Amino acid sequence: MGYPARIDLKAGGEYFVDFDGTREGGLDGVITRVECGRQLRYSWGLSTICWELEEDDGGCRYRFIHFGQKPRLIPDEEGLAAGWHAWLEDLEQYLDGGAPTHELDSPRWIELKRQYRPLLESALGDALTPGE
Repeated sequence: MGYPARIDLKAGGEYFVDFDGTREGGLDGVITRVECGRQLRYSWGLSTICWELEEDDGGCRYRFIHFGQKPRLIPDEEGLAAGWHAWLEDLEQYLDGGAPTHELDSPRWIELKRQYRPLLESALGDALTPGE
């Protein structure tokens, strides 16, 4: 990801990712499940992230699941979905031997936000824009 991180890779272990380099914009949580070569699950707040790997025709397929995330009801709500999307594209590029290119506020992230906004508006309706 290109951000400083501290991870104690065991069930019950803590993790911290410093997204802005100041330790103020970081995200910390706990590892809830580790199955070597099969699954990694970690949580922060009410959110849980699950990575699953499975064999697939001589290769490997991964599945990413983010659940428990409540709408934050902020003007930039779509930034989370766009961020994961861009990060997964970077992961794919990295796994194919390339160098990740994602940076916060990159043109790709901004384009993805434009694509996710109508999806969130459809799913959340009036709740997406509080105070109106």
